[in-house]
Amino acid sequence: MARTTLVPITPSVLTWAIDESGLSRADIAKAVGVSQETVRSWEAGIRPGLTQLRKLATQVRRAIAVFLLPEPPKRVIPTVSFRATPGETPRELNPAERRAVRQARRVQEMLSWLVSELKERGSSLPSATTSDEPERAASIVRTRLGIPPDRQLNWESPAEAFDAWRGAFEEAGIAVFAYSMGSNSCRGFSLSDDLVPLVAVNTAWNTQARIYTLFHELGHLVTGTSAMCANPRKRRLTGESIDPVERWCEEFAAAALLPWKAVQSVTGLTPHHQVLDLAAATVIARRFKVSLRAATLLLIRKGLAEWGLYEKIPARVDDKSGGGGGGGRQRSEIKSDQFGPRTGRLFYQGWERDVISRSTILDYLDIPDHTIEQLSVESGELTRSKD
Repeated sequence: MARTTLVPITPSVLTWAIDESGLSRADIAKAVGVSQETVRSWEAGIRPGLTQLRKLATQVRRAIAVFLLPEPPKRVIPTVSFRATPGETPRELNPAERRAVRQARRVQEMLSWLVSELKERGSSLPSATTSDEPERAASIVRTRLGIPPDRQLNWESPAEAFDAWRGAFEEAGIAVFAYSMGSNSCRGFSLSDDLVPLVAVNTAWNTQARIYTLFHELGHLVTGTSAMCANPRKRRLTGESIDPVERWCEEFAAAALLPWKAVQSVTGLTPHHQVLDLAAATVIARRFKVSLRAATLLLIRKGLAEWGLYEKIPARVDDKSGGGGGGGRQRSEIKSDQFGPRTGRLFYQGWERDVISRSTILDYLDIPDHTIEQLSVESGELTRSKD
């Protein structure tokens, strides 16, 4: 009978890894194929078998070597939490959200360091406060992004719109990451940084909803109120007790995506119009490649509609349409979609200039070694050989 190899893990590191993952002991036990009592025994000092540890490490997304450290790492998940309406208890981050935030912050820290080492220009993001007029702040930010309304109106699809906005964000020094966190998770989150502020969007929703999330989280960045934002709920927007920061970011996002003069030129709307149904908002959303929520919020803010119009928005309006995904894509392409072209470019340039090693790219971006050169193609860099 083969002898089981027991691994001398550090119990406090195991506890830390499980807590950081957001998974329960019951989740861990089920995935590993043991009882909760067994998991607790490992936390108390009993050594797990190597096969069991491998399964556990996979679930909490940690390398096995981490469990051999003498104590838990000092670095913890960044401070990011749900904003809650007064009187409402904010929930804890779920495992998918915790993993996304942890990975985003880790890559963000490396990007910030690379920007500094490579003498790249840092973020040019202006600042504002929630006491500022949202429309004025939105106008300043939109000018900085450099996309005029006529260009926006000429985009052929929401996908083209998202790529263009993402490119504008990256030109302004803002990283845009995309994570598949599931429909039970947040719409997105933001992480501040002096050189590389970051916005992350959840790909569980359709492209128009992701565009709106981009600008909502941008509102958090310009006001220094980084947060994780849950799915829109009617009472969060229409109730008297709405979080004022959330309200400001919603209005900022709508104003930034929909410059009022451009909207008027397309729709012919004037301050004297009264909008009672979603027809006008639907036209605006389609022409400007934005979400129905953004268009409706703009009409409400301009006094052309009441909050009751927002309540008429279909509950599943932001859901993805049916259809299968593309197959046969290289991992470098998938990671370029996740982290954005600029991230690939910075990592590739860092390697070319001997600022970081090849293994660092593999570690941070989780791609096969043979696809590193492909990063240069995905990010628009010219590939050259390197000894």
